[in-house]
Amino acid sequence: MPFFEKLLFKFIRFKLIFGFLIVMLPLIVFLLYNNFYAIEVVRN
Repeated sequence: MPFFEKLLFKFIRFKLIFGFLIVMLPLIVFLLYNNFYAIEVVRN
């Protein structure tokens, strides 16, 4: 049973990290896009 618990823990940790990345990556991309757009607006 310890092997199964270790595997389950790794799987849960992987799912948490994967879910976190799926949520954060679009936000980071949007933030960068918004930043460059704001730079262009201020220049013009």
